[in-house]
Amino acid sequence: MRRSLHRAALALALAACGESSEPSEPSGAIAPILAEEPLSALLADPSPDNLLALLSRDHRVVRRALGPHRLEHSVDLTLTPPAEGGPAQQIHDELLLLWAGRDDRDLRLHLRQGPDPLTSRELIILGETVYTRLPYRRFVAQPLDSDQHWLALDEAYHAVRDLLELAAPALRITLSDPQGGLIRLDLSHRGEQAPPSPEQPPESWRARVRILEIEGHLELDSHGIWRGVDLHLLYTIDAEAGPIRGEARLRGALTPDPALMVQEPAELDPSPQRPRYEDERRRLLDGLAR
Repeated sequence: MRRSLHRAALALALAACGESSEPSEPSGAIAPILAEEPLSALLADPSPDNLLALLSRDHRVVRRALGPHRLEHSVDLTLTPPAEGGPAQQIHDELLLLWAGRDDRDLRLHLRQGPDPLTSRELIILGETVYTRLPYRRFVAQPLDSDQHWLALDEAYHAVRDLLELAAPALRITLSDPQGGLIRLDLSHRGEQAPPSPEQPPESWRARVRILEIEGHLELDSHGIWRGVDLHLLYTIDAEAGPIRGEARLRGALTPDPALMVQEPAELDPSPQRPRYEDERRRLLDGLAR
C-alpha cells in the first residue's frame, strides 16, 4: 500500500523538536498507574522530548499489549498563502486500522486510508493472502511477498507523534488526574518557542515555522499507548512573499476489541497476469491483418 496521505500531509507541517518545557510535578493519583519505561520518564518529567520518545515506539507495542483493536483518526490541514498568493490549500484525510490478529504470526488486518470509501485506498491481509484496492477500483488478491505492511501499521500509529513534532518547540504538557483508567495530558502553548535545533540547517523551512496556538489533549493507557487525541494547531511558515498561515486539527481514538474480525472482500477483480508470448503474437498479427 502506498505511503499514507496522513504522513504526506503532516509532512507539510513537520518541525523539529525543540527544548523541553519546564517539568511539572505529576499528580499523586497518576504516579501509581505504571512503573514502566518510557512512560515513567514522562510522568516524572512531562517534557516534549519524553512525550515524543514515548509516542515513537512502533505499532508492535500496541499489538502485544492490546491484541485485537481498532485505530482511527482524521486530519484537517489548511495552508493559506500571503495576500494575492492564491487560494488556500485544504486537505481532509481519514484512516482506519483494524487489527484482529492474536499475535504477529496471525496476520489479520484491514487498513483503509481516504476521506470516503469510494476514493480510499485499502489493504487487507489474511494469512498469506493480500487484498489491495486503489481509489475507484475493486480489490485485487495476490500472495503475501513482503513485510511492508509493518511499516504501514507504524505510520498509522505515529500520526499523533508526527503532528506533535510540529508543536514540540512551543508545547506545554500538563498532567491531569486519571479518568476511566487513562492518563490525560492537556496540551497548550507555553508562551514562548524554543530556537531551532543546531542540527537543523538554517535554510530548512522547519526553522521558519512559528507556532501561534496549541490546544488539545492526549489520553494514554498504562502501557503508554495513546488511546484518544484531539489536537488543534495554528502556525506560520516564513516565506519570501510573506508568511504562510497553517492550521491543523487531528482527532483520533484507539480502542481494544477482542471480538474484532477482518473478512475478505466481497468482490474481486481478476488477478493481474503477465502477458503470454502466444497471446501477444496473435494480437499483433491480428492488428497487422487489418
